[in-house]
Amino acid sequence: GEDTACDPQQGVNAANLLASQGVTAIAGYYCSGAALPSITIYHRKDIPTMITGAIDTQITQMGYPQVFRSIGTDLQEAQAAANLMANTLHYTKVAIISDHSAFGVQEATSTNQLLVKDGVSIVLDTAISTGQTDFGAVVSQLNSDGAQAVWFTGYFPEGGLLAKQLAASGSKVQFIGADSNLDPHFISIAGTSVAEKAIITAEPVSSQTPSAQPFIAAYQKMFNSPPGPYSSYQYSGTKALILAIKAANSTQRRRNSAGADLRHV
Repeated sequence: GEDTACDPQQGVNAANLLASQGVTAIAGYYCSGAALPSITIYHRKDIPTMITGAIDTQITQMGYPQVFRSIGTDLQEAQAAANLMANTLHYTKVAIISDHSAFGVQEATSTNQLLVKDGVSIVLDTAISTGQTDFGAVVSQLNSDGAQAVWFTGYFPEGGLLAKQLAASGSKVQFIGADSNLDPHFISIAGTSVAEKAIITAEPVSSQTPSAQPFIAAYQKMFNSPPGPYSSYQYSGTKALILAIKAANSTQRRRNSAGADLRHV
């Protein structure tokens, strides 16, 4: 296994290394920014790839027959988030903040379009930098622009700090984070009292999925700790690849006289 560190260049380096090692199949990727350039490498090397965490719609819209996913897309999340803000919470003024990442920008853009379609006014649409720690200027703008909520599509290190500093300002603006904020570290960064008031949109997490309960029990027994929010998607994606290998009775990536095509079993 290799760590992409959610960085596009490091993701490419890891993909090239794995491809050079002749791996049979790939399962993983949490960040879309690292996944997008990597899947082109796997496509060229004809390596079956299961994306288990990254949700950028483009990942499976590039037409690569080797690329699959065991998780939903950012467009599906954007639709759920927009519906929540416009039709459940009945917000009429929303601010949108991304972080320049592939996922963050795509999620922000999709949600913006859907909110506007629902008659919601976007009072602020901006981006922060990865690694930024001072959100004073953004918080001041949120408080002065009349936003009822801020939809944040960056990741939890910045999301936790933004939520914390927004609350510390005495703001009544509701923090709503994309699934990139669904992480225990968001709570430790923002603080329990702030995190309890935050809203996070996400796919069903492992603990909320009935069919994942046997997996959760086995994981807890083996590692003496609960699985992460997306662990069940990694497990399902990896299991699908293993079952494909068993069904093909081969680890060959292409169809040949010896067996079936792993990509299409």
